Amino acid sequence: MRKPDSTSCLKWGALLLLQLPALPGAAQWAMASKPSAQSLAYAGPVHQAGSLEARTSLKEAVNQLKRHYNVRIAFREGLLNDKFVAADAAGTDSPATSLEGNLRQLLQAFSLGFKRITAQQYVIYATPSAPAPGDHVRGRVVFADGGTAVPGATVVLKGNSQVGTSSDADGNFDLTIPEANQQSITLVVSFVGYSSTEVVVTNRSAPLTVKLAKNDQALDEVVVTALGINKQKRALGYAVTEIKGEDLTQARENNVANALTGKVAGVNVAGISTGPGGSSRVIIRGNGSLSGTANNQPLYVVNGMPIDNSVPGLAPSANGGGSNVDRGDGIASINPDDIESITVLKGGTAAALYGSRGGNGVILITTKKGRAQQGIGVEYNGTFTAESIAVRPDFQYEYGQGDGGVKPTTLAAAQATGRRSWGSKLDGSTDYVGVDGQTHPYVAQKDNLKNFYQLGRTATNTVAFSGGTEAINYRFSLADLSSISILPGSRYNRKTANLNLSGKLNPRLSFEALAQYNLEVAHNRP
Repeated sequence: MRKPDSTSCLKWGALLLLQLPALPGAAQWAMASKPSAQSLAYAGPVHQAGSLEARTSLKEAVNQLKRHYNVRIAFREGLLNDKFVAADAAGTDSPATSLEGNLRQLLQAFSLGFKRITAQQYVIYATPSAPAPGDHVRGRVVFADGGTAVPGATVVLKGNSQVGTSSDADGNFDLTIPEANQQSITLVVSFVGYSSTEVVVTNRSAPLTVKLAKNDQALDEVVVTALGINKQKRALGYAVTEIKGEDLTQARENNVANALTGKVAGVNVAGISTGPGGSSRVIIRGNGSLSGTANNQPLYVVNGMPIDNSVPGLAPSANGGGSNVDRGDGIASINPDDIESITVLKGGTAAALYGSRGGNGVILITTKKGRAQQGIGVEYNGTFTAESIAVRPDFQYEYGQGDGGVKPTTLAAAQATGRRSWGSKLDGSTDYVGVDGQTHPYVAQKDNLKNFYQLGRTATNTVAFSGGTEAINYRFSLADLSSISILPGSRYNRKTANLNLSGKLNPRLSFEALAQYNLEVAHNRP
């Protein structure tokens, strides 16, 4: 069989076309072999890989327009990828068709548009497609009591907090769901002071009506300010931080002010290492004055009554007398087990409540009260802690007391060099004279610190009784704190009795009585 020549192949192909007139696109393919009388006749995108219709990429068609009309057409990289048109769509035979008309026919099926920058410059961009039906959920948020609109209500998609919106002044909202599907979705609608509501949406085309009910518990979130007046937190013009009483007793501090360490931002607490009865120094947002005599500590208010938190005695000095003993401060006399909460008011605005004394901030302490209940409630809390010195200096034991390489051999020399270790080498000689004026062997006295300090122990026990009726409530507590210092001969004991009575005489008249008795006994305070 001889190989068919080119003429035979063309005849065979023409015969094939005549035998397949019903194939999709066959007529268009046959017409495309002839020159088209219409310039850029749009044939639409081709989606079937097996179609017989000749096609070309949209990018190539645009480039052909650029060359034909001698213009610049810019577009983002990748914008025209994977998009195809009929091969004759890029034809430019008809001079009657404009460039913009050709671009419009080419781009509109792909959600693309163009913009003319100058006479010779065009830009192709992606146009936003219309959202598919069911992608939007629309509705209105109203108050359950009255049916008025809720402006500013938050509407979020449950499980995806990134998808949300808020209602307008009329309570209307329009939420766009990222993925349209036939499954139901749940919306969470919330507003300040009202209970959050979950709405299951099955029909996205129907508008929703969401009713919010008032949450009385959320509206009762108040802060006790000056003179026992309660105010809502959002109505205050200064920063407020509240600490619950149970947070103060988990890692117990004998001075409740030291328990604020690390719990309140902007509050610096420095405890003094003078034992359980020692004072503390609390600074809120830095010192307000650089004067050495200024008191930069905040004002302490216990159940609405300001207390004196000054420290009796002077600041310790290197060689001071008995006047530098730390006898504790006022806040140290409060038993942490009796505290309900501590509220820290920060900022200069807090001074408006208490005058100049509140200029460094205010610490409000609210003690526990009795509640109406069946019978008598009994509460017990006990703790035990032990302490020892953390660091023992590493002393040298080669040279002894003295100065200039000479050991003291007289009482005057021993008293003059009592703190110096620049004497001769320790050789065990017996002519060494100590500060007591007696001769001793010139040898090292090891582990003096270990032998001097002892294990410190602190035990705290608190028992409280509470109860009451609708008319009167009570709480009575007894506490005992016993401490033995790491310094020999130093010990401290504090006994505290606290009574709180409150009641309501009639709907307009109520009363509250507070009493506390402290008995502190200290021996040889550090």
